[in-house]
Amino acid sequence: MEDKRDLNIVITCLDRDYCEKVAEKLATQFDMYYLNSQALYEFDIQPYTLSYVIKKFGMEQFRKNQSGTMKYVSTFSNTIITVESGALLYQNNLDVLTKDGLIVYLKKGVDKLYKTLVNKDYTSREEYNFY
Repeated sequence: MEDKRDLNIVITCLDRDYCEKVAEKLATQFDMYYLNSQALYEFDIQPYTLSYVIKKFGMEQFRKNQSGTMKYVSTFSNTIITVESGALLYQNNLDVLTKDGLIVYLKKGVDKLYKTLVNKDYTSREEYNFY
């Protein structure tokens, strides 16, 4: 039996806020659902924070858990999904996301990205918060 689901659009970029704003606008314009996979993962690990999970369990465990989130979000249909760019470095994540979706990388100019990152108000300057 063939799957008749509508395709997803997976949006990724280096600037999370920019990526989310573009994805939300596209979802409205295309009359699609919107799902933020990073926010979903952060909800799943509550009451812990992302930085705590990475510090306590390591990046490898974070990526393993993130792969579970990618498998879950790939089951959605007619949805614009934002994905943290590092998740796409793993072939298994690429495979599940491209099965029923199109991956779009939003490129933001280096100067604009630098200004955004420099002016961003980080809650912590610890190295493991930059991912």
